[in-house]
Parts: sequence; C-alpha cells; structure tokens
Amino acid sequence: MPTSNTGGAERYAEIMAAMLSGAMERLRADFGGAFDLITAVPLAPGRLEERGFNQAERMAGAVSAWYGIPYRELLKRTRDTDKQSGKARRGRIEDMRGLFAPAEGFEVERPPGRPLRILIADDIYTTGSTMNDCARAILQAAPGAEVYGIAWSRT
Repeated sequence: MPTSNTGGAERYAEIMAAMLSGAMERLRADFGGAFDLITAVPLAPGRLEERGFNQAERMAGAVSAWYGIPYRELLKRTRDTDKQSGKARRGRIEDMRGLFAPAEGFEVERPPGRPLRILIADDIYTTGSTMNDCARAILQAAPGAEVYGIAWSRT
C-alpha cells in the first residue's frame, strides 16, 4: 500500500464506516441476511498516489471486519479519468461509462440456494454512474448476483 501523504486523514475511515452502520442494518433487513462479499470502488492510480490511500477501501475494510463480510478486490479501472468534482452530470455519466471491469482472476463462489450478494462501498455518491458501472462489471463476471451499493455521502 502506498505511503500516506494525507497527514493522517485515513484515520477517519473507521468513523465514516461507523456512520454507515444504519444503512448497513437497513440493507441487511431488506433481504433478511448478510452479504457474501464486500468490495470497494478502486481509485485511479494517480489519485491513489496523491491521496495515499483509498478511503472507500478503508471503509469497506472496517465494514468487513465489523459485519464479518469477506473483503475482496473485485474491480479494476480500465482507464484514468479527471477528477469528477468539477464536472456537470452529463460529463460524469459519460466519463464513468465502461470505466470498470472485473479484476484479474475474478472468481467467486456462489452460495447454494440463493444468489450471491455483493456490496460495493464508495465514499461519495453523486449521479450513481460509478456504482452502476461497478455493478455492470461485477454482473459481467458473476451473472445472477445481487449487487448492492453503500456510500458515505450523497451529493
């Protein structure tokens, strides 16, 4: 993992994850069970180097530990994009199209008698384009899975 040059901002990942617990409980109640896997939206390499860590990955790791959900890196980026924060809705949606693919060696065990349930964690949800493209990539590799998303903030 890269050395952090964030002045310790990664310490907030557990606090952010704790703030997700209410949403986690509602998601689990919706289908009466737990998730089989949790994954995080991968950062672009340049953004990871700049930040020093992937806060979605850190949040997913904390949720994984608290709820006993195995964490796996299931996704990879297919290309770099510019920061999304300065873009209008249409630009964000176009940038995200086809941005994610299943990670190398993507292999998941399907539980007997029900669909595989995968949770994608991200820090910010704006247009839904990132979650949608991540779900598309997961379903490409695991057809029939149920894919859910959880985010710390919605803008």
